[in-house]
Amino acid sequence: MSLNEFQIRSYHDRGFLSPVDAFNRDDMERLQRAFDDFEQQCLDRSGPIVGSPMQFRPHLHQPWAAALVRRPEILDPVESIIGPDILVYHLTIWIKEPGAESYVSWHQDSTYFGLDPFVHVTAWVALTGASEEMGCMRMIPGSHHRGEVPLDEVRTDASLMLRAGQVVTVDESSEAVVATPLEVGQFSLHHTLTLHASGANRTRQRRIGLGISYIPTSCRCTAGQRVNATLVRGSDRYGHFDLEEPPRRAADERGLSQLEHSLQRWNAMRKETKTRVLNRMAH
Repeated sequence: MSLNEFQIRSYHDRGFLSPVDAFNRDDMERLQRAFDDFEQQCLDRSGPIVGSPMQFRPHLHQPWAAALVRRPEILDPVESIIGPDILVYHLTIWIKEPGAESYVSWHQDSTYFGLDPFVHVTAWVALTGASEEMGCMRMIPGSHHRGEVPLDEVRTDASLMLRAGQVVTVDESSEAVVATPLEVGQFSLHHTLTLHASGANRTRQRRIGLGISYIPTSCRCTAGQRVNATLVRGSDRYGHFDLEEPPRRAADERGLSQLEHSLQRWNAMRKETKTRVLNRMAH
C-alpha cells in the first residue's frame, strides 16, 4: 500500500518514517525459515554470516531475498518517496547476538555511498523484533536538512558494526533523539542524510534485520569505479549502473559469481569514496 500524504510529509520533514506495517505472521514464518536455511548453508560452507561476503547482497543468490526486495509491501511505500523507477543499490544483513556489545555509531548512510543527488532511502526490515533493549535504530529528526555532515573520526573498534568506521559526534543531551522499535514484519524508512545509530542488544534474543538501499534510476554514483544495481520496479532510462540478474536457484554458481563481481566493484567504489572523504577531513 502506498503512503498517504501525512506519511509522505512526515518522512520529508523528519527524515524517517517508522513503523510501517508490511507482512503478516505466515509471511514472516516463511521468511524466517528461508533465512534460517540460508544461515545454516553459510555455517556449513564458510562460517557465520556477519563479517563474510554473505552479509551483503543476498538478493543476488538467494531467491527468498530476491523476492523480498521486490515485494509491493515495501516497494509501494518506497515509490511514494522516490518514484516508480527503482533500483536496489545495496543490501546488508544486520545481526546483533544476545548480550553482544555490537553497536552502530552515529552516521549518515550517504558518507561512503557516493550518490548524487541525496535521494537514497533505506528500508530496514525486521526479521525479528527490534526493541530498544535489543538495540533498535535511533534517529535525529530533521537532521537530513543539515546536508552532509563531516565525519569527526574513523574508529577502529571490534564492536562497531560499521566496517568503514565512520563516526559523527552527537551530543544526545541537546538532540531530540527518537528510538524506532519495530515488531516482526514491520520496517522503517530513513533518508540517506538522516543521522542514526543503534546500541547493544541487552536481551537474550537475536536481533536480525535487512537494510535495503533503494534509489531512483535517475540517481548516479559519482565515483570513477562503475558499480552494479538491481532494477526492481519500472524501467531504467539512464544506464548509470550495470544491472544485476535475479538468482535462478539458491547459491548456484551464477549467483555466487555475480555476488563476487558485484562486491569487488562495490568495495573499490567504497575505497575510492572513503579516500575522498578522508582527504577532506585532512584539510
